[in-house]
Amino acid sequence: MQALCRSLITLLLLAMAISAAAQVSLDTTATTQQPSTSTATSGGSTADANRWLASGFVGSNFGNNANPASMDVGATFTYLRNNRYGAEVNVGITPDFQLQNNFFSYGNKPMVNSYMANAIWTRPLGAEKQIQPYITGGIGAISLRTQLANGTTTFDEMKTRFGGNIGGGAMVFLGPWGFKAGLEYYRATGSYSTAYAAPPSGSSTSPSASPGSPTPSPTPSPNPGPYIRGMNPARAATAPVVVNGLDAATAASLTDSALSGLDYWRGNAGIVLRW
Repeated sequence: MQALCRSLITLLLLAMAISAAAQVSLDTTATTQQPSTSTATSGGSTADANRWLASGFVGSNFGNNANPASMDVGATFTYLRNNRYGAEVNVGITPDFQLQNNFFSYGNKPMVNSYMANAIWTRPLGAEKQIQPYITGGIGAISLRTQLANGTTTFDEMKTRFGGNIGGGAMVFLGPWGFKAGLEYYRATGSYSTAYAAPPSGSSTSPSASPGSPTPSPTPSPNPGPYIRGMNPARAATAPVVVNGLDAATAASLTDSALSGLDYWRGNAGIVLRW
């Protein structure tokens, strides 16, 4: 998380420096070419005006804890000052996140949502400023919701953690409408773990043998609970085994453990409207 914050701060400082230099250049050009600027203004050019943007996107989460990839949808709402820098709200929803974690059964697909408040910087390019590469990053919340079952009882659990994101992309406009594509990295706070720290619930230990008595037969290993069944052998070796002992507190703890340190990449593309 510290590396993410350092990267975010570095990119934002770089963006501010470039933006300031570009603004000085634009002011100098406007002073030396006043007639041309007046003509553009009278013609209705608003390339450097304040802008509002709204976009919807569809994409894919992949890498790190999201493997294989899973589809996501979302939206952003952005304000740009002088069409250069500003703030945005970014919401992403993944109904079936392909979580790679030992706490849940193989194939368990919890819902993972992100809610971010970002700073954004863009650099309009082209004669009509129709191409805008951008850098964005910020902080917010990442939530994970899943269902864990124990016999006939199902626990619907949702946990939320502080998180952050950083990324970039480009927008291409034709009038007020445009196309937007980007790549972002997301991470929730905490340390990712592949082993559940709590002791197994409902497990039993073998009785101690008394001196001179026959060695008792080993207690058979309990069968994994429904939410463990189906896990591939490589991950089952370190998975928690909860047999008829999964309660609300344990389910909540498992969900929070799965969310801790969750990180993944998101590639997306969509339509954007500016005004």
